[in-house]
Amino acid sequence: MELTNMKYTLSALSLAALFSFNATAEQSEQVTESPFKFSVFAGITDGGDKLASISYEDDKGKDAGSENIKAGDFLNIGAGVEYTFNKAWSVQSNVGYFFDTDSADNADIEITRYVLEAVPYYHINEKFKFGIGLTLHLNPEFEFDYTNIVTSKTEYDNAAAAVFSLGYKVEHMNSWFELRYVPMDYTIKSQKVTQLLGQRMSLPAEVLDKDVDASHIGISWHYQF
Repeated sequence: MELTNMKYTLSALSLAALFSFNATAEQSEQVTESPFKFSVFAGITDGGDKLASISYEDDKGKDAGSENIKAGDFLNIGAGVEYTFNKAWSVQSNVGYFFDTDSADNADIEITRYVLEAVPYYHINEKFKFGIGLTLHLNPEFEFDYTNIVTSKTEYDNAAAAVFSLGYKVEHMNSWFELRYVPMDYTIKSQKVTQLLGQRMSLPAEVLDKDVDASHIGISWHYQF
């Protein structure tokens, strides 16, 4: 009987130790979980003033449509990091390359800029979050090359604007989708034009067009790891 009681006692102690170990391990995991999450992202945007357009022809020389480049277009790629303060608040910082380009047999057009931004988020629930932050567009440039006729390069001042962002989390994909709006203006800094026969001139800022509307809406996919 004594031996049996001892077995029961040892079994109970073993189970208690096991449960205690599991609880400690779970607490340790919760405590040591990093507040940082890194991500890569890609998105498309639309909006802003039209800067140029290219017309296409098919093999028979007939009109095959046209493409426009706007100041708020088109593809935004980059990487970011999210820091979580608590269940309700986090902040996302991103660095990206924002561009659009198009070409035809007789022309090439391109707009490029680098992007830095920080967006604090309020987590509405486990799926949705909303944020208002700051975005910086660095070295915005627009280049237009109309073969054998004219080439121009327009540089804009660095620009800052608010960014309004709504995020939706997809747990099983380790990712979230973002819908955003940015009210942005570019101010022309300089424009250089090379005309036929190589004649080149620089236009002073005071004779150039006024500010360019670069406002845009967009949707992005962020993969976290």
